[in-house]
Parts: sequence; C-alpha cells; structure tokens
Amino acid sequence: DAEAPNDGRLAALRLLAPGWKPEWTPVVTDLLEQPGEDLRATAADVLAARARRNDPVCAGVLLKTLGDGDARVRMAVAAALARLEIDGGSDALVNALTLEEIGLPAVRDAFVRSLAAFGAQGMDRLLSAAESGVRRQAERAVAVAAVVKPYVDSGRLFALATTGTERWEQLTSVPTVSESGVPELKGY
Repeated sequence: DAEAPNDGRLAALRLLAPGWKPEWTPVVTDLLEQPGEDLRATAADVLAARARRNDPVCAGVLLKTLGDGDARVRMAVAAALARLEIDGGSDALVNALTLEEIGLPAVRDAFVRSLAAFGAQGMDRLLSAAESGVRRQAERAVAVAAVVKPYVDSGRLFALATTGTERWEQLTSVPTVSESGVPELKGY
C-alpha cells in the first residue's frame, strides 16, 4: 500500500521475503523509488536474495537507483546488481566509480566488491577504466608540460624538480627530486 507508513511497509517486506513469489517483484521494485533509506535498502536486499537472475523488471529500477543519494541504498543496489547478474550492471558500476566523486570509501569498496562478483567481466571493465584513467592523467601531464615549458625555458617560472626516476623529456632542464638532493623521494 503506497499510503502505508514506511515502518509498516518495511515490516511487510521483511515478512514477505521468506515466502517469496516472483509476482511480487514489481511491488518490491516500486519500493526502491519510495522515500525512506531503510525501505529502499531493504527492498534492494530482498531483490538480491529472491528475484530471478537478470530479471528485466528489476534491471531498470536497480540501474536507476544506483545513483541514489543514500550510501546504504547504493551499496545494497550494487550488491543486487551483481547477485542478479543484471545486464549492464558492471558498466553502470564502473561508470559510477569513474565519473562520480564517491566520497565514502565504504561505497567505493562495495562497488568494487560488486564488480568482483561479476567475475571476469566486472574485473575487465574495472581494469579498462583504470587504464583509461592513467592514460588521461598522462595526457594531462603532457598538456601541462606544453603550457609550462616556455615559462621554464625563459626563466619566468622556476621548476624545482620532477618526481620521476629520470628527467622528463619535455623538461630536460629540470632535475629529478633525487638529483636535487632528496634521494628518498626517488620515483614518487
């Protein structure tokens, strides 16, 4: 009942879980869109434990709810995506990890654990995202060097050191940290 207080719906949901019937899936997925963090997180937990694998009724709502503002709901949804092997679930988790600023380590950990539960597919997606992130950082560093180099070469900007183990080919006049007299920072 949509008008029932959350406590009543939460209690009913917990009572229904052990005697699960597949026709209850749409009702429980509707609860994912209702107010109340406990209600939404419990609905995701019940779906993870009881719904059919890759259930199309669950898929869309779970993928949408992954962007929920409540950390507990997001962690429960991440687990449900993996447990139900929802098509597109691993991609959604990787996108959330790489495109959003996820401040809570527990949420990041839950997303990575869920990706691991997807098996090779989830880990491949995560590694691809990491590789592309490293590539983007390298591209940014090269772009920064291109902007900074004329200022360093003209003496208008003094570069103290680079953090690599060797001089940077874009800024060969700039020593490494180790060459500057701080060998314990070598390679940072």
